Amino acid sequence: MNYFSSKRHFEFYFWSLVIFAVSIHWFHSMTVIMTVIIGFLWFIQPQFKEQVLKIFKNPSIFLFSSLFSLALVSLFFTHNISASLKYFVTVVPVFFLPLFIGTSQKIPKQRFALLMYLYILSTVLSTIFNLIHYYIQYSNLSDVRYISFFMSHIRYSLFITIALFACYYYLIIEKVKGFLLRCFFSISFIWLLIFLFILQSVTGIIIAFVIFFLILLNNIFKSKNRYFRLALCAILVISFSLILLNLVTTILEFSRVKKIDPQKMEKFTPYGNEYQNDTAIRFVENGNYVFSYYCVKEMQATWDSLSSIHYNELDNKKEAINQTLIRYLASKNLRKDRNGVLALSAQDRRNIENGIPNYKLENKFSFNARIYQIIWEIDAYRHGIKPGGHSVMQRFEFWNCAIALISDHFILGIGTGNVRESLDYYYAKVDTKLNQKKWLYPHNQYLTLMVSFGILGLLVFLFGLIASVRFERKQNNFFVLVYLIIILLSM
Repeated sequence: MNYFSSKRHFEFYFWSLVIFAVSIHWFHSMTVIMTVIIGFLWFIQPQFKEQVLKIFKNPSIFLFSSLFSLALVSLFFTHNISASLKYFVTVVPVFFLPLFIGTSQKIPKQRFALLMYLYILSTVLSTIFNLIHYYIQYSNLSDVRYISFFMSHIRYSLFITIALFACYYYLIIEKVKGFLLRCFFSISFIWLLIFLFILQSVTGIIIAFVIFFLILLNNIFKSKNRYFRLALCAILVISFSLILLNLVTTILEFSRVKKIDPQKMEKFTPYGNEYQNDTAIRFVENGNYVFSYYCVKEMQATWDSLSSIHYNELDNKKEAINQTLIRYLASKNLRKDRNGVLALSAQDRRNIENGIPNYKLENKFSFNARIYQIIWEIDAYRHGIKPGGHSVMQRFEFWNCAIALISDHFILGIGTGNVRESLDYYYAKVDTKLNQKKWLYPHNQYLTLMVSFGILGLLVFLFGLIASVRFERKQNNFFVLVYLIIILLSM
C-alpha cells in the first residue's frame, strides 16, 4: 500500500501530528479529524506489515491495542451501537494515537523537538487565552473551573502537566542551547506550574508532584555524588514535610469546633426575636456552628434591604443565597441575625452574591482554599448534606452508583453502548441524592473501565500499563513514561 514515497509520507504524517498537538487545547473536533488522518496515513504507510509487528514487541503499544480490542469486542454486547461509536470517537485521541505513533516511522530527534516546542507554545497561549476569557466572562464567580473554556479542567490539567515536563526535559535533561530558547522553557515551566495551581485541579497537581517525586528518587539512586544525593534527599523530605504540615494544619483548623453549652445560649436577639439553636447538627464553618444563633426573620429583612439579590433567590453560582449567607456569617463567627448581617462589609456582601460561602475562600486562586473546600465537602457529605453543585460530594454519588452497577456485572461489565441507560437505572436504584441532571459517568477511569469491561477489562488494562512502565523505564523513554504515569494516576 505504498501510495507515497517514504519521505513524502513522513512529511504528511509529521505535520498531521503537529496540527494535532497544536489544536488539542483548542478544537476537539480538529483533534478527532487529525487522528482519522493519522490513522489513514498509518494504514497506507510503507512497510505496513513490519511496522504493525511492533505491537508484539513493545508492551506500551500492546496496551493500547488491547484496549482497542476490548472496545471492539464490546460492540457485540451492546444494544446501543450509536453510543458505542460515540465512545470510540471520545477515546480515539487517548488510545488510538499512541498505537498509530508507536507503529509508524520513527520521528527524528530534531523533528520531535520541534513538535514538542510547538505543543508547549500552544499550551502556554491557551492558558493565557483562558485566563483572559475567564476574567472577561466569569470574574464575578468563585468557581475557577470555568477558566477551562474548551474542555474539562481536569483533562486540561493533564495536558498542562505534559507540557510542564516537556519544559523540564529540554531544560534539565536535554540541556538545550541558546539563551532565548532556555528563557522560553524556563518562563513556560514557571508559568505552567503557577497556572496548574490557578486551575486548582487536585488531580493534575497530585500527578505533577508524583512525577517530580519519582524524578527526584531516580536522580538520588543514579547519582554517584554523595553531596548531591544528600541535597536531593533534603529537598524531598522538606517538600513532603511542608505539604503534610499544610494539610494537617488545614484539617485541624477545620475540625476544631468551638464548644457551646446549650443551656447558656441566649434565646432572643437584641431586638426581641427568638433564636433557633441546633448544635446537634455538626455543620460548621471555621469551627463555628452554622445553625446556632439563627433568626430567619431578621436575616431576611436585613439582607433584602442591602442586596439586589433577595434572600430566597439564587446567588451567581445558582445556589440558594440564604444558605450561602448563613455559612458566610458562621465563617466570620457572626450571629445569623440583624446585627450579624449589618456587620458584613460591602466586599463580604459581594462575596455572598457571587456564591462564596466562607470568607477564607475569597481568593479564588488559593489552593489552600480549595483544600479547605474539599474537607468541608467530605464532612458535609458525611452529615447527609445534599451534593448540590459540590464536585467532591457529587463524585461520591457517582462512585456509589458505579459500584452498585459493577457488583451486578463484575466479570464482563455491560459494554460501551449500554452505560448511559444502565447508570440511570442504578442512580434510581441506590436512591441518589443527586438531581437527575447530574446523573453522570463515574468520573474515575478505573470504575468506568469496570462498568464497561468488568474485572477482566480492568486486569488487562493494569497488566498492560504496569508492563509498559517497566519496559519504558528500561528504554529510558522520558515522554512515554510521563504519559503512562499520567494515565495510571488520572482519576
